Amino acid sequence: MVLRGLDALTTNEKIIECINRQTNSIIKIKNCQIARDPLTNLSNGYAFVELNSIQVLKNKNFFLIFFSKN
Repeated sequence: MVLRGLDALTTNEKIIECINRQTNSIIKIKNCQIARDPLTNLSNGYAFVELNSIQVLKNKNFFLIFFSKN
């Protein structure tokens, strides 16, 4: 899953915490990697989130519920 429009100070922990809170921990996150500027180490505004399963993401209603809460 790709997340865009992140703040420059976003952390992996904050992304995981937010996804868990918004989805009631339905999604199991395997890995989270923020794209960072090599000189400043600040977020480039996007991140990659690897999940244990993509089954929950196949449900279109999931996207409507998740993104309508933000």
